[in-house]
Amino acid sequence: GITNKFMQAAILAVSANELLFTLTYLHNVTYTRIGTNVTTGSGSATSARLGVYNVGSDGLPSTLAFAGATISIQTTGEKEATISFTPPVSGWYYFVLQAEANFSMDKYNIIDGMIRGLGSSSATTAESHYTTDSRSYASALETPYTGTFTFVDGDNTAPMMWVRRV
Repeated sequence: GITNKFMQAAILAVSANELLFTLTYLHNVTYTRIGTNVTTGSGSATSARLGVYNVGSDGLPSTLAFAGATISIQTTGEKEATISFTPPVSGWYYFVLQAEANFSMDKYNIIDGMIRGLGSSSATTAESHYTTDSRSYASALETPYTGTFTFVDGDNTAPMMWVRRV
């Protein structure tokens, strides 16, 4: 499977309409899958959107680099969508996940200091590991992103999302 259970740290409960953003480094290669691991399914025929945002000059998500794919969150397991996405340059990007319904997913351990800052100017949020916001699932992922972020910290984990090449 895809998920490295050694690195799994916890389970993250995701609410309907919630957006999760987490930094990741991507190489300038073509990725053919994007996914996450659903640990508690929604129980109904619902889905989540996955996408990739560029990092803006303020360190926050700016414009969509990849408009996204949809995965089922009804049942548990590794969920992936087939994609064709080549980042324009190797560098830092934000994964984004938007849930249609409540479900749970894996979080992974972050090596202390590996992912920090996420563009916050506040000393109290300068060690945030991921950010959240809320938008109606009926709306597509927006570009440029103009939302208000809630910085999440405290447990050295971040939502587990991936891209890979097949």
